[in-house]
Amino acid sequence: MSEADARQPQYLQLARALERQIGRGRPAVGALLPTESALCETHGVSRHTVREALRCLSNLGLVVRRQGSGTQVIAAEARPAYTQSLGSIADLLQYAKDTYLELGPRQAIVARGGLARLLDCPPGRRWLKYSGLRRSEVGGAPICTTDVYIDPMFAGIERRLGQERQAIYRLIEEVYGETVAEIGQRIAAVSVPASAAEALGVAAGVPALQIVRRYFGAAGKAFEVSVSIHPADRFTYAMRIRRDSA
Repeated sequence: MSEADARQPQYLQLARALERQIGRGRPAVGALLPTESALCETHGVSRHTVREALRCLSNLGLVVRRQGSGTQVIAAEARPAYTQSLGSIADLLQYAKDTYLELGPRQAIVARGGLARLLDCPPGRRWLKYSGLRRSEVGGAPICTTDVYIDPMFAGIERRLGQERQAIYRLIEEVYGETVAEIGQRIAAVSVPASAAEALGVAAGVPALQIVRRYFGAAGKAFEVSVSIHPADRFTYAMRIRRDSA
């Protein structure tokens, strides 16, 4: 075990060890992993640690857990990273249709300090915040964590969130007639924060991409902001730029 692995939580150490075994075909795809009790005894860990490790493997798309029949290996390698190509607003809409965004309940917040700077909004501005995970397919490994901030005046779209695979800004356009005139995007290299690490099945501090998108209406005011954290090995950002003709 490397020094970096030794600093990881115990459940992640176990998950990485099991991932390596699965990659070597022990057990093979289609076979069952040892029972939770057997894994506890073999690795000298608690049942909680085993369950968290299995959850990580499930998030990576390596296993599926079936009630009453155990944990089955369904792939020898983690699913490939998601690649997003972006050249227009229409590409963002397609991204929303190609993936699944699972959002939790809303929070009413006031942006101050670091949050106001991150959202690039005046301190004291009020938002409705929704946090969740985006996946490439139902039950698949999460591509990223996403925090979505919406102007409270558009709270009426909440009943449609999660019911259809559509960009949130499109819901706002349909329900309220607001038009997206411009989208601002900022990409930065960051580390996965501890608050997102468990949901993503990675260790806190591993490299990641942070993508902040701000959606502006015709009046020039941002009415939606999204902040996504993508582990470096699960997301590729592709862009094609055409040279202006002289």
